[in-house]
Amino acid sequence: MARSVKDAALLLEIMSATTGLVQACDESRALKIGVVRSWLTGHSATDALFDSALSKLAKAGVTLVEVALKAPGDDVGSDEYEVLLHELFDEMGAYLSKRADTSLKSLAHLVAYNSAHKESELKYFAQELFDKAIKLGGRNNAYKAKRARNLAWAQRTLAKGFTDVDVLIGATYSPAWVSTLGKGDDYGDNSWITMAPAIAGTPIGTVPMGITEGLPVGLGVVAKANDEIVLVSALAQIERALDLGFLKPTFIK
Repeated sequence: MARSVKDAALLLEIMSATTGLVQACDESRALKIGVVRSWLTGHSATDALFDSALSKLAKAGVTLVEVALKAPGDDVGSDEYEVLLHELFDEMGAYLSKRADTSLKSLAHLVAYNSAHKESELKYFAQELFDKAIKLGGRNNAYKAKRARNLAWAQRTLAKGFTDVDVLIGATYSPAWVSTLGKGDDYGDNSWITMAPAIAGTPIGTVPMGITEGLPVGLGVVAKANDEIVLVSALAQIERALDLGFLKPTFIK
């Protein structure tokens, strides 16, 4: 997160020990941008801002191409969810096993401790995700099958999307939702724009496209694998075309 695309590019250059990202912010390379309509949020005000952003991009001379991508089925989401739980089992255990200041050395130990001290540890939230992770186990054969299916879906989806464009864009999330003790997250509306890039490990960035309900909402940009320079260039060009300056949220629900 940064104040501008150029600031984000500078941070990424330093963290990744790469060059060319900051320079890409000032370039006006010709790009074909794929507009993915299935990457809308279903939140009317957010999606209206996305349409407004498209109008500004068109007026700025950006080449926009409609790209049709099919939303994932429930099976894809289930695989993604359980892959993360399998990995949680392993990674939490690896983390705890290296801690010298605790006798809790595994996820099972942590669950047992929470259960034994439920008045304090489970006062506001349960631990059903930990329970499910223990039931699923770590990176076993079931995990490998789910991960393989998930990755294949993500790679097919992105390959289809990038057939004739340089980057893909869509809306990301509706205004940030409220999270409270006891009730947890009151999830807002969101698109599935982050899903395939997250699974496949391909670059994605977001620039603000306006404010609704007092909070900023973003326009997401997805690039091809290892194409961060094109991603940064596209983000910077979109930022200039939208010309929103610094948005000031009011946090009014």
